[in-house]
Amino acid sequence: MKSLVTTTLILILCSTVFAQVQNPQLGIYEVNNRMLPLTRKAQDSLLKAHDIDTVIKITQWYSKKGEANKSHGVGKFALDDHYNVVRYTYSWKGKPYSSAEYTYDSLNHLVMKKKFDIRGDSTRTEIQQFEGNHLAFYQSRNKKGKIQSTMLWGELDANLLTYDFYYKKLKMKYMWKNEFYPDSSKKRVTLTKANSKVKYVWDYQCKEEGQEVLKHKDTSTICEVKKNNTDGSVIITTQYVDGKGKVIRKVERRDSLDRMTNTKLFRGKDDELYRETIHKYKGDRMAEANYFYYKKGLPKYSSHNIYDDNGHVTSYKRITYKKGVEKWSSSIERSYSSNGLPTGETYISKKSKRITTYQYK
Repeated sequence: MKSLVTTTLILILCSTVFAQVQNPQLGIYEVNNRMLPLTRKAQDSLLKAHDIDTVIKITQWYSKKGEANKSHGVGKFALDDHYNVVRYTYSWKGKPYSSAEYTYDSLNHLVMKKKFDIRGDSTRTEIQQFEGNHLAFYQSRNKKGKIQSTMLWGELDANLLTYDFYYKKLKMKYMWKNEFYPDSSKKRVTLTKANSKVKYVWDYQCKEEGQEVLKHKDTSTICEVKKNNTDGSVIITTQYVDGKGKVIRKVERRDSLDRMTNTKLFRGKDDELYRETIHKYKGDRMAEANYFYYKKGLPKYSSHNIYDDNGHVTSYKRITYKKGVEKWSSSIERSYSSNGLPTGETYISKKSKRITTYQYK
């Protein structure tokens, strides 16, 4: 259910045909997710274990000669008794720059975010409401309090339908009709404009062999085929067909423990490889995650993560290529204390260097 809801917002923001199959952040962005370089589960566990109510993130930039310059930022996160960020302040070059306040309901859902400028004046307010754990409403307002956008998400009814709505200011712009199978898997999503004209359809109804069963100039057909191997691994092939007949094919390989080991994305009639992900494991943990992006058969850019025994990313590298040859790169090295809390991060590229340190109270 939630994965379908998340498809709607990015469509508005990006207007990309295939954006709805991604998983963008939905509603108010959770500030806790950018506080520390940890998964939310690991972060919450560590904050609770050490009874931390304040996290301070200090970043210093350096010149090519290694000298500290005036570029110096400090972010301070104040936490409540449930370790949710309730206030964030940021200073730049030793002076206040911006701040934000966050409000939560009794179930720890983030329901309001207020942003303030250097003078403390409100610049943007976002609110959202939940029905149980279901996000039902989101709205943003500008610094004058005027409504900018509104989203409404419906819950699954007896007819296996939900309806989502997007309003720009106070005028309805789009409506999504979401149809499901009895097992809650997606069947069809129909996007309609305010004038009731169908703008686009995403159809998930496919034959067993994964062929397209509905074709329309404003339709994307989404098909999935699974192949079980004798060693317990699985190959999942998913195909997306847009209104122009362009095919996007994803081939995902999962091992006998249901862990993704390799994913390849192909597009066009020539089935050109344009993206690949490779995960490597050591025992029961992730050891490496490698991402490659290609253009006309040559690498365009790539990124590489190395994990420690606790599942923390200790090393990250990004490489950009020109005609298949490495042109630019940057790297990040992270350190952690014996109790698992991040202590520092060093970013280095050909043009800059910055060091981030973390303090806890």
